[in-house]
Parts: sequence; structure tokens; C-alpha cells
Amino acid sequence: MSRNATRLLARVAGGLWQGSSTAANAAPSMLAAGRSARNGMLMQAARAMSYGAASTAAASDPLKPKMMCFQCEQTANGTGCTVIGQCGKTPEVAGLQDLLVFSLKGLGALAHHARTTAGIVDPDIDSFCLRASFSTLTNVNFDDQRIAEYIQEALAHHARLSAKLKAGGHPLPTVPEGVTFFEPATGHPLSWNTLHAESKDLTAADLLAISKSTGILSRQAALGKTVAGLQELVMYGLKGVAAYAAHAEALGGRDPAVYAAVQKTLHFLASPDAADVGKLLQQALDLGTTNFRVMQLLSESHCSTFGNPEPTEVPMVPRPGKAILITGHDMHDLHELLKQTEG
Repeated sequence: MSRNATRLLARVAGGLWQGSSTAANAAPSMLAAGRSARNGMLMQAARAMSYGAASTAAASDPLKPKMMCFQCEQTANGTGCTVIGQCGKTPEVAGLQDLLVFSLKGLGALAHHARTTAGIVDPDIDSFCLRASFSTLTNVNFDDQRIAEYIQEALAHHARLSAKLKAGGHPLPTVPEGVTFFEPATGHPLSWNTLHAESKDLTAADLLAISKSTGILSRQAALGKTVAGLQELVMYGLKGVAAYAAHAEALGGRDPAVYAAVQKTLHFLASPDAADVGKLLQQALDLGTTNFRVMQLLSESHCSTFGNPEPTEVPMVPRPGKAILITGHDMHDLHELLKQTEG
């Protein structure tokens, strides 16, 4: 049992003991509130124990893959990296990225609900969904601590937006029926985010344990490889959209329709429709349409910042001394780097 589960059970037990000795003097409403709070704590403790049990079982099974990632064309054997990524990504980072994507599906569903039913748009969440999705692309971020921080940020955003909806008298979204491809240990992303949104007790070890239940393998088992693979196709498309949209945003390019499309897609991936082959294919095509707009936005941002591109001669002769290797498409960072190396 994890330390968090032990602490929770101790707190619950203490509350039950104290409640039994003071029940005669307590008002019925206070007793009801106490029972509700204790029930919530019991649920947290039970989940903490289930996370720990799942982690222990996975660690004790030598045949179970340590990870599963096939989002790049260099994946092992053309089927998936199961021990360590061909890119160098560790199982720990892969697991945390799986959990981050899982949490983003819950946050995206909440943001989509707020946008479409209450007219509430949160610019911070708009930008966060881009950056966090972008961070899970191959070779972008292999810092397990930073990915864990993204997960905590997602939970904090979820709590803040939920409070904003409640303050405005708007109902929170309900967990859709018929979604059977998330593991019982976590439940639906909306439920998991809500459960942990106010929690400060989740450690890095807890997040790693939870991540064992959020990867592609569990959805393959529930849906089959075709449907689960199409879900990944949509998610990888979303990551690409998010990457270019984040680059455009760094140069001041923003389009509300792009943010709405990103959150709608995350919402879709946590809905019953994400088990339908036809709807998955249509969602992938819709993302392609969104990406046309994102590429236009990125081009406009580049040209408005740096001018229209024109053929330019550059030296191709090697020079002695140190150099900085640049990859990717982040012209903003490249521009800042060039300014720092002037002279």
C-alpha cells in the first residue's frame, strides 16, 4: 500500500472513531456532511490502493511490456517500443506522457463543455492544451519531472475551470455513458481529473503507478488494435496541430477556432464516439482541415514577424569552432538564439 493510501485510511479511520464518540451531540446535517467527506476519502484511499496494486502487478510480470509507443516511423520492429524508445525515451517518461494525454482528454472535455454550453473561454487553458499536447511528441520533452508538472497543471486548470462554471451557475459535464475503454482503476478522465484536482498528495511515484492504466495497451485490449490505432491516429494528428499552433502562438498568432477544435477533439476521444471507426476517420479528416488553418496561421505569423521569405545565399563551408544544431520549426526561439549570439 502506498504512503498516500495509508495516510488516507488513517484519516478516515480517525474520522469514523471521532464521529462515533460525538454523534449524539452533532446535528443531522453535520453528520451527513461528515459521512460524505469520509466516503470521498474512502474512495481516494481505495483508488490509491488500486494504483499501487496495479503497479506492483506490472512490475512482477516479466512478460508485460515496460512501455508501448509507436508514434514515430522508427518504432522498434515497426510495431512499437516496449523496453525503451528508439529515440531514447524511458518507460517512465512514456508512462507519464500517457497519463498527461489521459488527463488532457478530461480537461479538453471540460473546456469544450464550458465553451459550448456556458460561453466560457479560458485563454490560459487554450494555450496549455497546445503546449501540453506538443510536449508529448517524439523528441520534444523527455524530462519526466516536467511532464509530471504538466499533469499537475492540468489538474489545477481543471479545478479552476470547474469552479468558474459553478460560480456562474452552470452545471458541470457528466461522464458520458457507454465509454468502456478506460480502465476501472482510473475511470473516465473527467472523473479522474475531478477526483484529483484538489489533491496535493500525488507524488511522482503515484503518477507513475497511475500511468500503468492509461496507455495504449489497455485500450487495445478493450477495443482491438484497429479502433485503438485509429484513436492514436487522431491523437497524433492533434499533437501535430498543437505543435504548429504553439509555434504560431509564440509569434502572436491566435485563432479561437483552432483552440475550439483542439478541445473538441480531446472531448471526442473521451466520448463513446471514439469507439466508432467511421467517426474516428471523420475526426481525423476534420483535424486535417484544422491543420490547413494552422499552417496558414503559422505562415502569416512568420511573414508578419520576419518578412516574406526570399532566396538568400548562405555559406556552406565548414568553419572551425563550436556550433549549435537547430532542429524543428520554432522560428521564435531561433530568432532569440541568433540575437544572443550576435557578434
